[in-house]
Amino acid sequence: MILDRSIHPITQEIDNISLVYPQPQIMVTGHQVYLDTFNTNLASIKFIWFHGYNTKPKLVSSVLSALMFTGTSNLNAHEINKMMKMHGCTYQFNINETYSELALRCLSTNYSEVLPDFLNLFLDAKITEIEFKAYIQAKISEHKSKLNTPGYWSNENLRNLEFEEDHIYGRKIELQDYEKLKLDAVASLLKEYSLQNCALFIGGQNPTKIWEQTFPFLENHSNANVPENPAFDYLVNSKKTGETIEHKVINTNQIALKASYLTSAFTQDEFNKLQLINIVLGGFFGSRLMQEVREKKGLTYGIGTSINQSFGLYNFRISSQMNAANKKDAIEAIVQIIQTLQKNGINEEEFIRAKRYYLGQLYATLDNPGNISEKIIYARSVNMSENAFEQKCKTVLTTSLKELNMLVKCLVDIEKLNWSLAGDV
Repeated sequence: MILDRSIHPITQEIDNISLVYPQPQIMVTGHQVYLDTFNTNLASIKFIWFHGYNTKPKLVSSVLSALMFTGTSNLNAHEINKMMKMHGCTYQFNINETYSELALRCLSTNYSEVLPDFLNLFLDAKITEIEFKAYIQAKISEHKSKLNTPGYWSNENLRNLEFEEDHIYGRKIELQDYEKLKLDAVASLLKEYSLQNCALFIGGQNPTKIWEQTFPFLENHSNANVPENPAFDYLVNSKKTGETIEHKVINTNQIALKASYLTSAFTQDEFNKLQLINIVLGGFFGSRLMQEVREKKGLTYGIGTSINQSFGLYNFRISSQMNAANKKDAIEAIVQIIQTLQKNGINEEEFIRAKRYYLGQLYATLDNPGNISEKIIYARSVNMSENAFEQKCKTVLTTSLKELNMLVKCLVDIEKLNWSLAGDV
């Protein structure tokens, strides 16, 4: 695929896509390594574990992500930060929902110098009581401030409507959870991350050379075993459907609105087509909801919709903010626009605009070096084929207006929408 850099990606026409994927190799250490060649003076390496906070306590995972590089046997957080700044590199450890990553990026000429310090920081990581307490106190203060915001309660109450607490999306982090958390729990999770059970994604002008420079540091971490993410079942029938819950937040004349619809997952092709329908309804600034509810009627400050699909669960969402006086009219307008869309479908002009907009967004994500590897990491973490991104692009390229309008009623079942409003209700 070739992009013309003189034309904004959202407006240029591209009729086909063909991507080159780095192929995994099993090295002598037993590690599965992807070597990705791209034209840059940077060297990049990611150690990937295909499990995330969906298999771990979410709060403990977030604390470990934040505190990984705050101490070792000999260095404190300030000393670590100073040392890595002098290297001129970027580095992180993060536990995402479905995978965890330890990442380093630096000038390729400095890689052999930076890597030993980087890996020593990880292998000798120690989270001190001082750093732990300071972080927890900061999060407690942040959490307390959220309790006074309509947006927090609209999200929380919607989750309570739909999910049991043992569901991945039903897990709540409340004030007492921060207060009860012990450093031992974070230290215990840290021990589960080893250089023996991860895959490597290496990128640069000469990824083979980068691997050769990395190899000596992995000789003592051989016999790699990279467990794939288990086949989670996220599917759930909402605890309640067609419900409306309101939460009073004092000292505000605003309302935060959230609405959600859950159902069984669609095929990946169907979901990719539904993305186009969602764009027409509320997925970008020129959508029907934005134009009608915000621009023409002035009922909201902003409004949008999104759809997501994970491990058997499809979720459609509406988000908006408005003056409390506009609540009734805004909800009626939202429902009417959805009903009109599902009755009459989308038109040719909307179809072309949504297609170009979505393809532009997709293609723009390929602009940065290493983005193909990132798409492989995500696809593997959710048990999809490694070329899932390419298949998504091809589905969007080849779908027809008729096919979309056959799916338009699948986007959302209005009668089963749960509504959550918080603020001056």
